[in-house]
Amino acid sequence: MADDRKEENSSEPSVGPDQQPQPGNTMPCLPQDTSNIQLVKTAAQFKYEAVMSQSQSTTLQLDVSVYPRELLSLAKKLIDQGEPSIAVVVAHMACEVATERKLSEAFAAKGLDYVAAWLRDQLNGYNLANEKNRKLYVSLTGDDVHLTTFWSKFKKSAERRNNIIHEGLKVDKAAAEESYQAAQDLLLHLKI
Repeated sequence: MADDRKEENSSEPSVGPDQQPQPGNTMPCLPQDTSNIQLVKTAAQFKYEAVMSQSQSTTLQLDVSVYPRELLSLAKKLIDQGEPSIAVVVAHMACEVATERKLSEAFAAKGLDYVAAWLRDQLNGYNLANEKNRKLYVSLTGDDVHLTTFWSKFKKSAERRNNIIHEGLKVDKAAAEESYQAAQDLLLHLKI
């Protein structure tokens, strides 16, 4: 479908495979089609709306994979392939990428982009189980993530992840599945 669209104000005939439409951009279809397609980001999905010239409207739903979700999917595959320790690490990578994105959004929403780079240098990663990171997240977003029902399981999973990385801990499938669920709960909470 990407090959059937042109970028707005572009002389190129279509959007290349390495170019992704951005939320809110309108991208007209080829000249033989009179509809416009608008991309609207809603959480982990994109919504394409086609408006026909005869005042008809059709809405198409297209799920677009989000990187933290891809990492979480990889963690599940690793569990199924008998690599539970690596799966825990990958599940927490998904959480850290999601946290970084939410912090970036919060900095932008508050007009604090100018301090964001400096503050990121002060952080030691984006693990929300880290008190300094969590306090920053709560301050910027107003989201008391530490008061959720899954928080204690997430903290336990983060400790497991640290022990895997720093101490060489080997975990079993059940522990990896607990970590996967904790990561899943966090991503759902963050609406990613």
